[in-house]
Amino acid sequence: MSMARFAQHVVRLSQDEFTQNRAMKRLADLPTHLVQPLFEFLRHYCPTRLSGEFITKYFLRGDHLVFSNDMTGVLNGTVKSFASAPGFATSLKTLELRGQTDLKDNVVAATLRHLPALISLVLRGCTQVGSRSVEAVAETCHDLEMINLNYTVTRHAAIRKLVNSCKKLHSIKVAGLRDITDTHFSQILSDVSGRLRQLKVRQTDLTQTSAAVISNALSANAVALDISFTSMVLTELPPNLEKLSLTATPILAAPLLRLLTPLKKLRKLSLAYLGGDVASLSDDGLKLLLPALNACERLVDLNLALNNSLGLNGSGGASALLAIMGSRLEVLNLSGISRMRWYDLEPLKALLEPPPLRQLVLTNTGLDDRAALYISACRHLRMLSLGGTGLSSEGVDRIVDACKDLQELDLTGCRGVRIYDRRHFFESWAARKRDAGEEDSSTE
Repeated sequence: MSMARFAQHVVRLSQDEFTQNRAMKRLADLPTHLVQPLFEFLRHYCPTRLSGEFITKYFLRGDHLVFSNDMTGVLNGTVKSFASAPGFATSLKTLELRGQTDLKDNVVAATLRHLPALISLVLRGCTQVGSRSVEAVAETCHDLEMINLNYTVTRHAAIRKLVNSCKKLHSIKVAGLRDITDTHFSQILSDVSGRLRQLKVRQTDLTQTSAAVISNALSANAVALDISFTSMVLTELPPNLEKLSLTATPILAAPLLRLLTPLKKLRKLSLAYLGGDVASLSDDGLKLLLPALNACERLVDLNLALNNSLGLNGSGGASALLAIMGSRLEVLNLSGISRMRWYDLEPLKALLEPPPLRQLVLTNTGLDDRAALYISACRHLRMLSLGGTGLSSEGVDRIVDACKDLQELDLTGCRGVRIYDRRHFFESWAARKRDAGEEDSSTE
């Protein structure tokens, strides 16, 4: 039975049938190397059908396990069962518990004490998990290399203990932890000079005081840094950086140019909402950055959302960007730029080949149906967000006609599109096509 057929079978069964079905019982005989690929497929296909009992019975095998936030069947008892699963706890290397808001800190901590082989741990969004769990990791998981504590309730003292105990730790994510201050952060990173390859301190209270601490902690081979929504401005970064997020930081165009120029290996860059409400990135500023951005030959993912000074003086910063980089970008976010108009997208139509854009976010811009011609040139689009724009059903029809790979379409707040169609546009579009075809047949 293929994974897709098995998943369809799972969805059709009632809860009683689900636990008693013969096909389910055959899962126990599935080779270990196939267990996690099947679990991943089910996690995407029917996450709400994966009960704690079902997970415990069939999927606590292998060296990695991922629970996503839409898996509503994960309970504290599910996590407790890790320790008693034969051979599982001692061999588990990667554990992700994302967005499991019901998990208790003491339960997770007790379980982590049975996982000595952990290399990677993600607790992002587990809003009741914190210091006890991190201290358990510090005492047990000495080979840990990566930890994600974003939006947990971990205190700085526990993180400091973790960093001091786990000497192989090179990736730390602590976004949204309000307990992280400049003083605490310097203590946490006091013994990690040149070690960190990934660091995320987004939405913390760090200030410019911590800029030197971060620069000292980053490895020469660091690949990812996120200091979004802090007041820090860095003057130098490791040249091998691949992902950089400076969203809502106060950096200006000229120092930003100096910062970006050496970063030839960037693949993903966020310059959204620069300067915050001050909106420091203008059309001229964006044009100033273009040579440095263009020199990043691997840059395919760019976020310029909420830079509301773009278009203010009509000098076409967005248009210049698309003319230079439109043939390379695969993901582009231009949302919240209220002065963006249809003519800013003209370069998309002028390219020799269809743009490689797969994701394009144009939410809350000043676009109308005249933009449809240029968006339609992006034949490889899979996700398009037009929420809050002036496009009508006619304009969106034109885009859907041209973009055959389009799978996700956000039309929230598009007043030119019927309310029902905003959520069911593909179905309505198909019905219109079918009706048009029937009319053509009847006139022959």
